[in-house]
Amino acid sequence: MPVVSTPPATQQAISEYYLCYDYTWFINLWNVALKQACSSFIGITQYPFFAYDATTQLISLYTPASFKQNDPSMTPYKIWINNSFLTYFVGMEKVNQNQNNMNNPQGLDNYLVVRDNLVNDVSLNSISYLKTSFQYSAYGYWNFLKSIIITTTMNVNSEIIYNNNNSAYQNVQYINILEDYYPDLALQQGAGVQSQIFTYNAPSLYRIFTFNQKTPLYKVNLAINVVDTYGNIFPLLIPKGQLANFKLMFIRKDVYVGRGIHY
Repeated sequence: MPVVSTPPATQQAISEYYLCYDYTWFINLWNVALKQACSSFIGITQYPFFAYDATTQLISLYTPASFKQNDPSMTPYKIWINNSFLTYFVGMEKVNQNQNNMNNPQGLDNYLVVRDNLVNDVSLNSISYLKTSFQYSAYGYWNFLKSIIITTTMNVNSEIIYNNNNSAYQNVQYINILEDYYPDLALQQGAGVQSQIFTYNAPSLYRIFTFNQKTPLYKVNLAINVVDTYGNIFPLLIPKGQLANFKLMFIRKDVYVGRGIHY
């Protein structure tokens, strides 16, 4: 495992070192947070928790009866998530209490719906829980990968990529992009990035780019990178023994200018 230095407390560390490759490990972080939050409440003796089923690829929430919300005789506990965390709960019933883009300072943006449906009562280690499962899997929204881009240092028209907050136009980067691919979230969202289909982002069969130089070109290079949901760019490393092939076609401008080919 590579050695990494401890970042300052006020700085968010951005590195491939911190990428998560395990659903169970990530869900365990949720359970640690739930336990810490519930431990401050008097009366909660059994903590709710999430569990991932690799067979069905569904996540289930297990809660004590004190969390059920369809009993008018009681005031239930609620599990809240802020808007920034909402993409991880696509497929689970929830109630939105904050339509603003900004998170509620206390995290009271959305709460998860827990009901006693008479058939979702389960017993684990002789303890009774209400089991509330995701209605479908949508792990495509979990992926940190926003797009795959083919970049170059050749003198071509650049594109703008915003780091961290594209709505505020912060940390603008100008990247020489030859091609880019986006995950198609409309398809079945199975677990794992390999289940995603990436859409070729081009107005036609060819993605035409324009050179800005008029001097001879002596070097052709390109690199494969991934862009995360915050605009950070990481190199896409190819495992040993594998190859990636690309085809570049150089054509004169007068061949396609005026023929309706977009670039």
